[in-house]
Amino acid sequence: MQYVLHQAWFYNLSFKVNKHTLIPRPETEELVELILKDLRFTTFDTQNKISFNASNLSNNVQLLDIGTGSGCIPIAIKKNIPLASVTSVDVSKKALTVAKQNAQTHNTSIHFIELNFLDEATWNSLPFFDIIVSNPPYIPAKEKEKLDQNVTLFEPHTALFVPNENPLLFYEKIASFAKDHLNYNGKVYVETHEHFAKEVATTFSKHCSHTQVVKDIFGKERMVIAFY
Repeated sequence: MQYVLHQAWFYNLSFKVNKHTLIPRPETEELVELILKDLRFTTFDTQNKISFNASNLSNNVQLLDIGTGSGCIPIAIKKNIPLASVTSVDVSKKALTVAKQNAQTHNTSIHFIELNFLDEATWNSLPFFDIIVSNPPYIPAKEKEKLDQNVTLFEPHTALFVPNENPLLFYEKIASFAKDHLNYNGKVYVETHEHFAKEVATTFSKHCSHTQVVKDIFGKERMVIAFY
């Protein structure tokens, strides 16, 4: 239905969607809420390398969204933290076109970059960040047959599926990138497959101080926070 209407709702905002973007999911709203809850009580001072609690919605956080799709995650965050500096990357030029249109619709200033994040050679073009967020592809290709046809027929497979032999591919890259591109006390927030959350946490723990697995409203382990 969303693809017929070319519209989907996410975090009380209307987004344009098409065959080049995923339809935003409720569990991804929980990921955004998790980030906003933390940001409402944290102010970053990257020059002096400190962070401290402060009820401050005009946060000066530097945020990177990896695999932005329709732009729903960064736009929802920017609408709630107006002074945040937000960068969003995606490998799909057509998805970025949609994301830019959504950002314009919601009057949010976001820096969009076409970039293949799996290619480590592209990382040098990116600065340092306080927060990295991603809802990357995480469904093993072998699970394709279990999914509803509304998903497999209409949503972009590159945004959904990963190789059976390496389902943690994107998390491994994000964890490695974060090690060298996060400011002091930075965090990574990712959405995960419900069966891989602990493995994702272990992947990040090789590079960060500690991790936290977070359950969604249905009690499924769907999010991981990595503390650097």
